[in-house]
Formats: sequence, C-alpha cells, structure tokens
Amino acid sequence: MFYSPSIGQNLLSVGQMMRRGYRLIFYDAQCEIYNKNTNQKVVVVKMSSNNIFPFNMKSLHHVAMRSEHLDDSQLWHLRYGHLNYNGLQLLKKKDLVSGLPSIQNQVGICERCVYGKMHRFPFPKTAWRAKAPLELVHADICGPTRTPSLNNKRYFLLFVDDFSIMI
Repeated sequence: MFYSPSIGQNLLSVGQMMRRGYRLIFYDAQCEIYNKNTNQKVVVVKMSSNNIFPFNMKSLHHVAMRSEHLDDSQLWHLRYGHLNYNGLQLLKKKDLVSGLPSIQNQVGICERCVYGKMHRFPFPKTAWRAKAPLELVHADICGPTRTPSLNNKRYFLLFVDDFSIMI
C-alpha cells in the first residue's frame, strides 16, 4: 500500500471493474479489459516503467458534470425560481402546470433561499440634506465578493454625493 497525497491522476479499481461486469487479464506487461456480457475487448493497457497501468481515457469533447440527487419537489422548487412548496402545491391543486408531480413539503432548508432572504437595514437618515454638490458624501465598502473583478479584486468602494442623489 502506498500513500500518495499529491497524486496527479485518478486510479482505476480492479475490484470495481469486476463488480461492474468486466473481466481483466494481466499478462506480458499488459492488461486486457473485456466486457463479460458481450465478451468484447474494451481496451488493452500496457504497463509503464514504474509498474503501473496508465489508462488514459480521451474525450471527444470537453464536458463538466455535476452529480446531485434531487427529488421532484426540490427540482420543481428550483425550476420555479425557489417558489415555496405551498405555492407549488397550489399550482398542482389548480392544475396550472402540466406535468407537475405531486409536491411534498421539504424538511431541509434550501441554502439559496436563505441567502436570498437576507437583507440589511438602511442607514439612518441624516438630519439635514446637502444644499450643494460635495457638501455631504456618503461612502460604503462592499466585499469580499464571490466573483473577482478583471484585476482579481474582491472589494469595491462606493461614494454617493448627497446633493446629487435622487429620492
């Protein structure tokens, strides 16, 4: 057994391949992989000088995939812009959406809904208003933002002239 904390490639499990219906034959410094059901040869992998079998799977096009299990209720909650589950049940009850499955109330919390409902209280109003430009300037700093700017910055400073502001 080897410990490789900074391994630069994925490993292929022989046991997992066998459980998934493949037959592996190792001989003459190579490994042949067959589909057990069709007895068709899938690939031949030659052993490298450091006694490993590099199995490079080339893709015809680049893709990015994400795996997440969503039940129908969660899926429709996301499709309708995080509409609450009572609203989704009402759509189903009045038959306003074709193909909408029966919606169950969720026990968990939708993290994106929580972030969307966050707010800040406004700053207290000043007792007086500016009578000329630059007499009163409000400043606020914002950040860190999730998406950096083109110069890789995550904060910005905002100045608002009280005289020029429209209320």
